[in-house]
Amino acid sequence: MVSKRDFRKLDMATQAELRRVAVAMVQAGKTRTEASGGAMSGNGSPLSSVPARPRWPENGVAVGRASRGRSRQSRMKKIKGLITRKCPDQLGLPFALWTRGAVGLLIERETGVRFASGSTIGGYLHDWGFTPQRPRKRVTERHAPTVRHWREHDYPAIAKRAKAEGADIHWGDECGVSNQANYGRSFAPRGRTPVIPRPATRFTYSMISTLTNLGILRFMIFEGALTAVIFLIFLQRLVRDAPRKMFHRRQPAGPPRQAGHRLGEGQQRPDRIVLSAALRA
Repeated sequence: MVSKRDFRKLDMATQAELRRVAVAMVQAGKTRTEASGGAMSGNGSPLSSVPARPRWPENGVAVGRASRGRSRQSRMKKIKGLITRKCPDQLGLPFALWTRGAVGLLIERETGVRFASGSTIGGYLHDWGFTPQRPRKRVTERHAPTVRHWREHDYPAIAKRAKAEGADIHWGDECGVSNQANYGRSFAPRGRTPVIPRPATRFTYSMISTLTNLGILRFMIFEGALTAVIFLIFLQRLVRDAPRKMFHRRQPAGPPRQAGHRLGEGQQRPDRIVLSAALRA
């Protein structure tokens, strides 16, 4: 008969060494039961206080609570700070944006421990408060102090005037439209990838639109590039369709500016529409 030993009654150094060995066995592919060992599974286990997904690499599971906590927290804080403040290529990693693979390489470089499972790295990211997000586009010519001044001083004055005159603020822009949409992911049985039929012929158009602060979108589709003539036609239709006076915020260059000069030649209707340029953000 094999007597079972109580893991909790062993000295601290022995517990620490057994726990390190057990965690290494689990990371090597052994089950938690095999790593714990039958001799101690009844009265405590080297993995009893270690979750199914290790909270931190091997050298972060020492029994001493104070030293273990400080070591783990300092490592977590350092890696979280690097991910927050830098992009992978700025840290010498072969990635432009953060992925689980990039985070895994960073952890390996900083701690010397390599994780083979992407789900484990994803679990760390989730615990650290990171979520997958689509990058926001921002023009390189952006000047933060000017943008901040416009938001804090210029825009409040525009909003106040629009409210006093019973007008709506329209944010205008122009973009391309194509039938080759980028479809996202969908759930389906393994090995049965969903199929979305679409024509092989590609066509593209242009769209000019305005969006109010209340979320009302008005747009017009046209072929080719935006010109001053097309912009004037859009403004005429916009004035005819909108029920209230408009403050139209447009991009500061291109055909809209040319159209603004033409409107300045006697075609402006200050009782219905006021044109002005918005900052590129």
